[in-house]
Amino acid sequence: MLEQRASLLQEMTSDLSDIRQLEHEIKRMSEEIQATEREYQHGVEALRDVRRKTCLLGVFTAYSDNLTSQNEAFAEKIDIKVDALKPKETDPHLHPKSEGNELETTTMRQVRESCERIENFLHHTLQGSFGKDKTMFSTKKDQLWKTVERTLRENRIGQVLSAIEQLSQAGANAIREHTLKINLQQDAQKLRFKYRRGGHLTDASKQPTALQSVHQLLQDSQLQHVLRYVETEKHRNTVFRLVEGLNTTRGLINSSLKKYLGSEAGSLQLASAVVQAKLDLTADRAAALLLRQEAEALREKVAKGCTERDNLLAIHRKIQDFYDLAITLYILRSLSGHESEIYTLTTDLKGNVIAEVDRFASLSMPYLAWLYLDSTTKCSLLDLSINYRNHPAATSIRQPLQAVLSHLEFPDFKASECILHHCLQLKQELESTAASTSAQISSCQQLVYVSGFSCNLDNITDLCEKVKSQDKKEIENLLPRLQKRISKTAHASTECIKVKDHVQAWWEQPAQFVTPWLMVEDHTYQQWYNKWRIIATKIRQMQVEK
Repeated sequence: MLEQRASLLQEMTSDLSDIRQLEHEIKRMSEEIQATEREYQHGVEALRDVRRKTCLLGVFTAYSDNLTSQNEAFAEKIDIKVDALKPKETDPHLHPKSEGNELETTTMRQVRESCERIENFLHHTLQGSFGKDKTMFSTKKDQLWKTVERTLRENRIGQVLSAIEQLSQAGANAIREHTLKINLQQDAQKLRFKYRRGGHLTDASKQPTALQSVHQLLQDSQLQHVLRYVETEKHRNTVFRLVEGLNTTRGLINSSLKKYLGSEAGSLQLASAVVQAKLDLTADRAAALLLRQEAEALREKVAKGCTERDNLLAIHRKIQDFYDLAITLYILRSLSGHESEIYTLTTDLKGNVIAEVDRFASLSMPYLAWLYLDSTTKCSLLDLSINYRNHPAATSIRQPLQAVLSHLEFPDFKASECILHHCLQLKQELESTAASTSAQISSCQQLVYVSGFSCNLDNITDLCEKVKSQDKKEIENLLPRLQKRISKTAHASTECIKVKDHVQAWWEQPAQFVTPWLMVEDHTYQQWYNKWRIIATKIRQMQVEK
């Protein structure tokens, strides 16, 4: 009862912990649902704002397109007039790019270089390379403006816009190819963090190599060694200063004592001893205070370590309990789907051990009885017979084997070694019968084809009558022969029964080993036994050779 109560209490405790965990999960899920609803509402409001802004942007875009088309028309007219007034200064030849094997025009090169200079200027500005030096910033900015103005002055507006459009398209394609290579889901699955003390997270998705780990450990140990050395040196300096101060104080005290008690040697010695005792007492008190502080710090560390150890043990026990519960739940789920099969199997297995024991108990002794023919030869009792498979014990137990042999028409007087040869002969006979049957079928088909015999009802009826008459004739001829053979077989069976009775009587003779001096036809029992063994061995060899 106590064990059952303890197990029930343990199960109740685990169930209560599971319930608390489930309530915590439900609460967390409800909070997540509320947060999702709030995000959904914010998203709906943002979508409305975006739609409203999209409508306004569409109107502004249409207006801008109209204004742009007008400006382009004016720019084309101005370019035509400018081209008419001054010669072209652009070089129509193509130049290779600095990166890759592609070609570009002079206008494209100037626009690209100007864009790269602007990109570098913005990058340096963002990185804070100029600092508080406004003169350098203004100088770089003026140089950029001069470069842009020179590019616009030396090239037509349409060519510059076309170059900017091509560069923008190439940059967009490069960004698209780069973003297609990014797989956020795969990176998120590979991403792992390790929680450190102090709330820090460390990326643990890429495990460091052994060499990196060794280098990291060496660096950490070297850093700790340096810090310990620096701390030790600081303490040594502090101790040195304190010792110097103590010696100075002692010198001042001794000088003061000599000044006031110089004429009294006993008082001076006593005062020096008192001062030394007070100094030692102060040093001991300070050491005791430091030792108490260190002991308190160590106690706090020990208590904290014990608490952490208990927490880790509790977490470990919870994990082990969770593993056990998970395994038990998996087993229960696996077995619940096969409950009927398990019940049937267990029902069928009931009493199998008792049945096996009963079968072994009912096992006939000839299977377990052994005889020593001589000092080195050990033989089973059943193996002493020429045809041991017809032994009463073997016949009663090997009924399926006897049924198979009867269906195979295997003769009873043959030994068991001839069964395989008999099966091969049956196989050959079946193959020959199948061949003759196929030949007869083909010949019959040819006869039918040649003679024009039609398989109608009248022809089949006539054929059946002819077969019946032929069967009657065969029966009249074969029946007397069969009767003669049956009479001979009955006479032979009676003779076999007599021989079997004689053999059984000889087998059960009670004094066959008691009186070895008795002789039958001038032979003792051992001589008859050896002769019988030799003849049985020869017969078995002859049967195997056949």
